[in-house]
Amino acid sequence: MKKLSELCQRIKIIDSNIIVDYEIHGIETDSNKIRENYIFVVTDGNKRYVNEAIQKGAVCFICEEMLPYPCVQVSDIRESLAILASNFYDNPEKNLKIIGVVGTNGKTSITNILYKLIMPFKKVAVIGTLGVEINGKKYESDMTSPDPQMLFYFLKKAVKEKVEYVFCEISAHAIYYKKFFGIKCDICVFTNITQDHLDFFKNMESYASVKTGYFNEKNIKTAVVNVDDSYGRNILKNINICSISYGLNNPCDVFAVDIEENNGLNFVVNAFDEIIYAETRFAGTFNVYNILAAITVARLIGVGCYEIEKQIKNVTPIEGRANLIWSEPKVVIDFAHTPDGIKNILQSVKEQTKGRLIAVFGCGGNRDKDKRPIMAQIATDIASICVFTSDNPRYEDPNRILDDMTGSLLNKNYVRIVDRTNAIEFALKLAGKNDSVVICGKGGENYIDRMGKKYPYSDKNVCLSVLEKLNCKN
Repeated sequence: MKKLSELCQRIKIIDSNIIVDYEIHGIETDSNKIRENYIFVVTDGNKRYVNEAIQKGAVCFICEEMLPYPCVQVSDIRESLAILASNFYDNPEKNLKIIGVVGTNGKTSITNILYKLIMPFKKVAVIGTLGVEINGKKYESDMTSPDPQMLFYFLKKAVKEKVEYVFCEISAHAIYYKKFFGIKCDICVFTNITQDHLDFFKNMESYASVKTGYFNEKNIKTAVVNVDDSYGRNILKNINICSISYGLNNPCDVFAVDIEENNGLNFVVNAFDEIIYAETRFAGTFNVYNILAAITVARLIGVGCYEIEKQIKNVTPIEGRANLIWSEPKVVIDFAHTPDGIKNILQSVKEQTKGRLIAVFGCGGNRDKDKRPIMAQIATDIASICVFTSDNPRYEDPNRILDDMTGSLLNKNYVRIVDRTNAIEFALKLAGKNDSVVICGKGGENYIDRMGKKYPYSDKNVCLSVLEKLNCKN
């Protein structure tokens, strides 16, 4: 509990009609979560719930326009929310070293590789798509980057557990909504930018500017940047802070050579002119980039080359990211849900496949429609056979989504099977022992989002059940 006056420190206040220094028990933007003595932070999306918040016990409001209730008028509601949450949880970011990861692809992999790589040497936490984990204890979180009231709650937990480093996925939406406002990353990784979320950002220019714009001295002390991405090169060209580059195809500070893939990626890393022999359990050239980024950060925070070599062997692949779950036929599950992600995983598996490559995936509903035909075209160009199916249709008709995917296809090497379980079963029955089946889009998700409800579902469980019925050799 905090006094309102304590919570409002550092906030840019325009006006206020409050005469009582309320004792605040919580901060919320969701009226359903309001309790007695809570602050209700009023945004464009929740203005209509002000009266409901009052009925549930809100004692005052933070808003950009004055209300006929106890309220504090501020100049920027998103900045104010982050500051309120930070103050409520005793400014935990001041006692932590925050390592952020920004980019379209690779955020989850890099943060989780770092978490597993550094855990034997430091007390660590990870916050991202797979939830929150603090010193080995897991907590649920339903956003890649939690809203400030939850983000700072978890950061305070990390402080209590004496964590030193927190690895955070920082999404484009988190940057746009200033969820990390007031937090200065000790190190922030830039992975890449490819098409995604254009339903929200409208065009690639806006989407890219949000991500690249984060790389400045206000938000970051040291940047670790993928030099093989064109946006990354622009960041390095214009950046005004300490920067480290990594990559495979352009001159950089950290790079890999002699890449081999045989039951895992093996390669040699040159990290600031020191040599690290990386023997890993990961698959796919795209994961070389993720591992390089993690190794770069590990060296920057003081983990030695020998310790990295020893520990990287033990880092297990991330759930739902290029997971090989069967050997004959080869069955791979991946989270790929963008054009670049689909291209990377299919090309990678194709290189390791003697027979045919069979791709199974769909596109999410109520999300960027423009990428649907692009993803379908990429898949039919690379795979021998594509099975297009439902993903998380949300409030859209799955058949309409498939129409968007297939309407302009030049290739005809595909079938449409709306039911995802049936689609996977079809693909696995079709596959011979030398073939590979890649199932994309959901990765480690354990649900299908349909008409506002999340129904229990797992690509991995479906695959294992079908493969066992088919008596396939593993």
